[in-house]
Amino acid sequence: MTNSIVTVRVSSGVCAATTAAPHVRDGNNVQRLLNTFIIATFPCWLIGLWNVGVQTNLELAELGLAGLPGWRGALLEAMAFGYDPGNPFGCFCIGLLYFLPIFLVTLAVATFWDVIFSTVRRTVPG
Repeated sequence: MTNSIVTVRVSSGVCAATTAAPHVRDGNNVQRLLNTFIIATFPCWLIGLWNVGVQTNLELAELGLAGLPGWRGALLEAMAFGYDPGNPFGCFCIGLLYFLPIFLVTLAVATFWDVIFSTVRRTVPG
């Protein structure tokens, strides 16, 4: 007997050895897996965006501030959503203003490294 692993299958009292590896093949690849992951986590993103807005509005009210400083406050005043924790759409927009810059920087860095590694490996990016 060789050093390979032999799997024994017991079926209705008869023992038989398999001769091929039991590999399962399906149509999933990394791209399809990542797309499924993004679709599955999308509700979590929405709840997280809303929660950031609610927490920001509650802290603004507790600290007695009239609004956010900087470009986020200017955008929110231009859109006239206000700082009410009871307004779900306004809370979502505040959360989006905190999340979107981080997400865009992450995508830019990932694209940069994808292009670098593709150039070194001489393959197509993506």
